[in-house]
Amino acid sequence: MRINLITLGLVVFVGVASVGGDEFRIQLGVQNRALTYVDWYNYFGISPLASDGHDVYDMINMFSPEPHYIDLYFPHDDPSRPDYWSPPYTGKYAADIRNDEFDTKIFYFDIFSTSTTTETVAIFWVEEDSVPPTYKVEIKPIHENGVNIFSSDTLWQIIPPGVHYYSAVIKKNAYDHIEILPPEMFIRKDEKVWARTLLVGPEDTVEVHPQYEVLGESVRYEDEFVLAHGEGVSRLVANFRGLTDTALIVVSGTAFPVNLRLEAGWNFLSIPVQPSVVQAECLLGPVWRSVLEYDAATGSFGVPDEIVPGRGYFVFVDNDTTIRIAGAPIEGVEVHLSRGWNAIGAPLVEIDWSAISERYPGVFLARPFGFGDGIYYLSENILPTKGYWVYSLVETTIIISP
Repeated sequence: MRINLITLGLVVFVGVASVGGDEFRIQLGVQNRALTYVDWYNYFGISPLASDGHDVYDMINMFSPEPHYIDLYFPHDDPSRPDYWSPPYTGKYAADIRNDEFDTKIFYFDIFSTSTTTETVAIFWVEEDSVPPTYKVEIKPIHENGVNIFSSDTLWQIIPPGVHYYSAVIKKNAYDHIEILPPEMFIRKDEKVWARTLLVGPEDTVEVHPQYEVLGESVRYEDEFVLAHGEGVSRLVANFRGLTDTALIVVSGTAFPVNLRLEAGWNFLSIPVQPSVVQAECLLGPVWRSVLEYDAATGSFGVPDEIVPGRGYFVFVDNDTTIRIAGAPIEGVEVHLSRGWNAIGAPLVEIDWSAISERYPGVFLARPFGFGDGIYYLSENILPTKGYWVYSLVETTIIISP
């Protein structure tokens, strides 16, 4: 079915259809968001029964009779390109299937627009289990970086009228195993750890979303987190298309839970407990990618490797949310201060800042600055879970405690 293009936003979908064994077909389709234009009849893939040239598995493309449309096809009609087929098989094809005797195989496809305006095109990967996990498939505009089909990235393209060239690269044996991170978890009851799984090969690593199973009674897996609810030993098993890995989880003791309430936009926070796992991504989950730490020694911001008590962190979220962490309660924190501005945090109790200033005379220029509702304010006290700016006149180490 081909329907006249009306709206501007276009989507190129990639789907996968199984044909058995290690054979696979990756379906390419073009459509706009309103479904007023649809072309679902394009695919490329691998089969031991196919050849690298023309055969019965290759299907000629049929162009739309409409004056304005966007079409996707595999060109084999240009002698200057490496995928040229000699007559009588010269032409543009909707399907291109090749044999399985390769290490790396490149398919070329074009997106042809006869629209009178420039269009925004998005290329999506619709991943299914028919592509073996050892294969890497990425699609890219010619001479630009690609997007791996195993990831959920989106490749946006702006295309004016004309022909736009792409390549689909398939690599065999690009991956050989998966790894759960962290591989071992020694945590307390009520703590949680964000578990991730990586598909790993000699030259490439990509995050995947496997099926998880918990063996044991001390933890459960929920919303990408391992949650400890009782003491004992458990194991987290990941299965991605037949590749498996297991992580050991030991739960001992009980942690103190704390809720970090984040408002939409930037937040300035700290943690008032000592978690068993301090790696930023394991502790905060996907929010970790939008966390910034201030390095007082260099005067610059960066993404932290660890989240530790006594430090202040900036976190950006799109919507109001709450992050629940747990750990050993902290009534005092040791903080190293560089000369100048420092981002600090409080322990599990409210601290009267005047007592800290009296304890360390000649160190601080003024009271701390807190952050809320998008503005800074001078604060008499520092509160648990909040972050603060303080200006130190000297480089020193202090203990923040009641």
